[in-house]
Amino acid sequence: MIVTGQQRAIATFLEAVARGRSWHVVLREEAIRLPTQEALLLARVLDANRLTRLAFETLTPLDGSSIRTLKAELKTKVRMMDEALKSRDEVLRALSMTFSQSDIDYAVFKTLNGFGSIGVDVDVMINLSDFSPCLEALQSQGFRLIDDPSKRYATGLVFGANPIILDLHTDLAVLGVRYAPPELLLRDARETHYTPSNSHEGFPLRVAPEHAEALTRIAHAIVKEGNVTLLDVAEVLRQTADGASDIGASAKEVGLELAVSAFSWVALHAVRLPSLSQWLDIRDTALHSMVKGVLARMDGEVTFPERMPLPVVLAALVDRLIETGELRTAFRAFKALPFKRNIEQLRSRVIERIASQV
Repeated sequence: MIVTGQQRAIATFLEAVARGRSWHVVLREEAIRLPTQEALLLARVLDANRLTRLAFETLTPLDGSSIRTLKAELKTKVRMMDEALKSRDEVLRALSMTFSQSDIDYAVFKTLNGFGSIGVDVDVMINLSDFSPCLEALQSQGFRLIDDPSKRYATGLVFGANPIILDLHTDLAVLGVRYAPPELLLRDARETHYTPSNSHEGFPLRVAPEHAEALTRIAHAIVKEGNVTLLDVAEVLRQTADGASDIGASAKEVGLELAVSAFSWVALHAVRLPSLSQWLDIRDTALHSMVKGVLARMDGEVTFPERMPLPVVLAALVDRLIETGELRTAFRAFKALPFKRNIEQLRSRVIERIASQV
């Protein structure tokens, strides 16, 4: 397989992340060596994978008409991200103050990352038993519901006119079926001092432990979204740089070994690292053998974002449910799902995904 300059730059970047090196400097050095068109392609790949700020920084030392045009485009996006960052930090401060006053156990997850990427929401896990008092506390501080509160596994709220949504979770589920255990995030959650981007006055914030964050991101990418981005791979490598073994032990404990194996297969096609190889343990079961065969038939070249084949997505979910003894419960939960519009969404998605594999 011929490796292009931008592919080699991405592999070098991921290796730097995994080894705890200064990936910003590494990526800029790689970009400088590339012909203009490949440097542009590298920046566009980064941008398409929610690494827009990194894409802009990578192009900073470069010049040329086409480079300047793309830098201007990315600069506009970065400015919008800066505004979104202020909005997100306002939501984080408000929820931190509310939960501290109400003595509610929580963990922020899949929200903060090491690459300056800003999503449209803030994800927070709480105990199911705290749902009602938590909702009351948030509403008393200016948050308002935008979801049906009976959908307790994921309920959306907004804070005044702030565009960032607070997603209040009591479970990690897709269509009512659990794809990862919530206690993974709440157990061993740690309090950190978070300093907002536009202020020197920080505040306490409880966040999930890094190996749990990484495992949840993997489960979300493989099982829930069926899509792996370069940000997903980079963030998992960053979070597990000093403790890859923790994620392997946790994956086995919660039935996510197959999801981790599929994720590491994608990552290994972008960069060869021993820390990833130890995750790639596809056991000799019918489901694992099927997944191994599907992955083997995929193109040898990974193009981020990488869409996972539907059989791999379904196998990873079913394997988790079998390993944890939740399969029968999951079928009952899906059958009793009150939000019937989701059934249509599922049907459409399945048909769409199957058609894309033909």
